[in-house]
Amino acid sequence: MNRYGTTPFAWISGFLVLALTTVACNGGQNGESLASFRLTLPATVQGEQSFGLTVKAVGSSGTTPFTAFSGTVDLTVSDGTISPPSVELVSGTGTVAATVSGTTGDVTLIASSDGVDGAEQVTVGPQAADELAGDPDDPATEAIPQIDFEPSIEDYSDDHPELGGMLVSHDTLLLAFTLDTTVAEANAVLADIDAEIVGGVPGVTGEASGILVLRVPTDTHEELITMIASLDANAHVDIVVQDVLLPESVPNEDGIETQMIPGPNGGIPSTWTWDATPNGGNWGLERIRAPQTWNLNGAVEKNGATTPTGVLDTGFAASHDDLAYESIASSTARSHGTHVTGTIGADFDDGEGVDGVTPFAELHVRAVGAISSGGNWFRSAGQVMITSFGNLLADHPEVRVVNISLGYNWAPNAGIDADTNTAAQRIANRHGALFGLAELIRVATGGELPVVVAAAGNDSGHPSLPPGTGPTQEARYSSPFANAALEHGIANIIVVESLADAPASPGGATRSGFSNVNGHISAPGSDIVSTVLSDGYDDKSGTSMAAPHVTGLVSYLYSLDPGLPRPDLSANALRDILQDSALPVAGGASDRIDAFAAALELDAYRGFPDVVDQLLDIDDGTADGNMRIAFGTSDDFTGTDADGDGGVGDGNVSMPDFRRWRDLLLQVEDDPGLDLDGSADHPKKDVNLDGEVDGPGDENLYPLGDFNGDGDLSRGATALVPGQYGANMTDLEVLQSRFDDAHYGADALPGLIDSSDIHVRATRCLDEAEGAVSVRTTLRESGETATLGTRTHTSSEPDRVYTVQAGPAYDVRAFAEDTSGQPLASALDTITPTLGGDVYWEPACSTEPIGAAPEVKITEPAEESDGPNDLDYQYDGFDEERGQWYTDVALAGEATDPEDGDLTGGALRWTTDRSDLQDVDLGAGGSITARLYSDTCTGVEHLVRLTATDTDGNPSSATRTIFIWTLC
Repeated sequence: MNRYGTTPFAWISGFLVLALTTVACNGGQNGESLASFRLTLPATVQGEQSFGLTVKAVGSSGTTPFTAFSGTVDLTVSDGTISPPSVELVSGTGTVAATVSGTTGDVTLIASSDGVDGAEQVTVGPQAADELAGDPDDPATEAIPQIDFEPSIEDYSDDHPELGGMLVSHDTLLLAFTLDTTVAEANAVLADIDAEIVGGVPGVTGEASGILVLRVPTDTHEELITMIASLDANAHVDIVVQDVLLPESVPNEDGIETQMIPGPNGGIPSTWTWDATPNGGNWGLERIRAPQTWNLNGAVEKNGATTPTGVLDTGFAASHDDLAYESIASSTARSHGTHVTGTIGADFDDGEGVDGVTPFAELHVRAVGAISSGGNWFRSAGQVMITSFGNLLADHPEVRVVNISLGYNWAPNAGIDADTNTAAQRIANRHGALFGLAELIRVATGGELPVVVAAAGNDSGHPSLPPGTGPTQEARYSSPFANAALEHGIANIIVVESLADAPASPGGATRSGFSNVNGHISAPGSDIVSTVLSDGYDDKSGTSMAAPHVTGLVSYLYSLDPGLPRPDLSANALRDILQDSALPVAGGASDRIDAFAAALELDAYRGFPDVVDQLLDIDDGTADGNMRIAFGTSDDFTGTDADGDGGVGDGNVSMPDFRRWRDLLLQVEDDPGLDLDGSADHPKKDVNLDGEVDGPGDENLYPLGDFNGDGDLSRGATALVPGQYGANMTDLEVLQSRFDDAHYGADALPGLIDSSDIHVRATRCLDEAEGAVSVRTTLRESGETATLGTRTHTSSEPDRVYTVQAGPAYDVRAFAEDTSGQPLASALDTITPTLGGDVYWEPACSTEPIGAAPEVKITEPAEESDGPNDLDYQYDGFDEERGQWYTDVALAGEATDPEDGDLTGGALRWTTDRSDLQDVDLGAGGSITARLYSDTCTGVEHLVRLTATDTDGNPSSATRTIFIWTLC
């Protein structure tokens, strides 16, 4: 008898069947109506294990099944839960695989619909141990199921005998079998401890064992510790350890999180202001020389490279005016993750809020699932390592760097000295080994590793530490990620310590008092302003704030050089580059990152000067390199790079780059005689690219053209230039080191700082001089015979620029020439340029040449009767630096002018047509030795020209074809 009916029991084929009769309420055939439901199921079932359940409708006359009934019947239990919650009956019958959970002992199952019900009592036994599926002799590694682990607060308690105050699980284990363990052997272990599998990552046979998360029937820490000791002794168990909860921050009365993960907040808001001496909430960006590195932004934008960048944290603002997520997976809004993300990649130069380290991060942010206890929020270490991190990379395998600012917080959370507490060390060491195993599984399954940037922890000097504890704590015990790197040598992880601003100390910083020690690198982490909830900003302190400086830099370097390799388990190029370019600091911290040095260190690592060339290639894409007004007008030039975004560059380090650098320097020097054209607020007068044209002093703060990284533009100030240089150099000396121009030598640049530009456009001259195919222009100081420069203009390239010292007057002549190089018409103008000024000349070339032209003859080398393949012109050697063969050729010639007589010295100029190989200007005078280059061993022809210019400016020339070659 039970309260649901009086139907007698009957045993049928091992199943208990109970039919209960109630008042009929459903009509059917022959007037019969639905009276009850009959449930058929085993007399005993096991919790969490499915069993067969059949429900049949019973008619008021006892008809079973009552076929007139079809519909949904609800399923409930007197204790616990049943799944599924309903069964569908068709023609009076329905069968389902059901599971009862959350209870043991006698339980009543109830089926009901429209006020009609039926019930059966069943005994629910303890949950059976889970098993791995597969052949008993197969390796257990790949039999481990892929299950996301979801922790429950009931499985954690803070009364561990050695770790009191920490929420450590008393019934949840992380376990890895040995690589050779079979399915049968693994199942024997699971059965012996009566384990439930609640999470897992399969491994790869012969390469990486999988990882299991197990819930076992232990109620106390002591019981679980005993079980772990037994498992440690089992030959089939490689790693076994309790799960631990990582604490989350607690909001203060204003709702702003001030308890960092890991560690405390500095607490005093700081201003965001750019200063030559690092200061304010952005002191960290200034100290690591991020603004100097941003002079490479134009090169990165030109290449279009962005870096997928991950952040795994406690939670994030769903949106923020100063953040642009590429993807977000977060159901919790937390300032901590929002602050970390802002330091990495807050919107750059948008006139709002703050700037992140890199403008080029594609931000993929993911919050770890949270569980609550006593109003505080926690994350499971096992869940972070096995589920959250894996899911981030599974969803976004393109991610190249991931920030993880999470840790145990041994000291702040429970006053534990991890340097001496063997239980804390054991847990950290085993968690670290499991995270290393997870990375090995990722590699073994064909995945690529990201760089993982981990906070070093903030346990040092905490007031809750036991008396007599040393002033510092080791980073290796601060989190599973730091431990995997520092104890187990997993190379793709970089562990970051925190620094406080200390301008008078080495490296301008000292270890933050809270920061753990002996990580890989350090970065600013005290009083850092970044994004928080409600579109707000606040300053926070902790190694959590230091780590994203490194993450942002790694992301930037990948954008600057997308060809940099990903790390593997034993090598990490990015970590090597950061350490090789880092600077010593005070307080016992590891060396500090230097973004500018790291960027230039790429050249030393890669063995070529790509980065420094991109730093120097600042021209705006025009022949001038920094045009501010349209040719021959007073209108602002709005063509290439009119927005002044750092320069599109032309792929060469040459005169246009010098001209832009010179203009920037002259502007910040602000000489009273300076005559820079363009409107007062022209974007190209925004020297530091901050969106505004300010006074010279303000513009000379982290300006474009700061090539030596000292933060300003100067003629003579030197700074240690990192990377391939390692020497104290001025901005100009760095430019000279890579300068290569067809018309100007690097040694001429210092004398051309106080200069101006003469722009010549030959379009009109070519149009008006019949038969002209080119225009040759010459430049010389008025009253002098020596030519300072010669340019050739064609219809496809009509514009040429002369850069000359400001002050003297210059004669500029244009000669329209036919196919043989003979002048057809000419024009002359005298120009007196001003400091920094631009003069535009478009000659008409409508008059006949002035006076008679000189007669020119090349006497050496003599014309050879056997043609150009003269053995005299075999190569003399190979220039390793240029990668070219060369021959030194003696050249001699003479010229006579009817009015001037014999022409000598600067009136005679030797050139070659091979501007693709070398400087076209070979020298001046009647007799020189010229070095001619070739880029192929089979030989090339040089058309060597001797041009003589008389005092009227009339040029004439003679040519000789010289073939230089060797036997390949």
